[in-house]
Amino acid sequence: KRLGNWQGGVVSELRKLVQSTVPKAEESIRWSQLVYELNGPICFIKAFRSQVTLGFWRGDQLHDPHKLLCQSLDQIKYIKLTEISHVHKSQFRELLKTAARLNLEFGDPTKRND
Repeated sequence: KRLGNWQGGVVSELRKLVQSTVPKAEESIRWSQLVYELNGPICFIKAFRSQVTLGFWRGDQLHDPHKLLCQSLDQIKYIKLTEISHVHKSQFRELLKTAARLNLEFGDPTKRND
């Protein structure tokens, strides 16, 4: 509610997209951001002053033919959005489905398998 017009619109669209694509994912606020979990964290939405970020814990395992993902830390990759027209629903939906499937298949991406 405290976000500006374009940020609030982007976050709202992303929330609806995640909830409709992975309806069993639980939404919470962790690490000062929206986090969606299904057998571990799948993705996060974080608003900054100049962008909104949609990030994926298993980002390095996602097929990204449209070159949407930027590298972050470890295996995390994210998409930078600076306006609502950057929300590409069909492309984001595929990334979300794959991220959820990987979590169900391999478990929580934050757990180390030593």
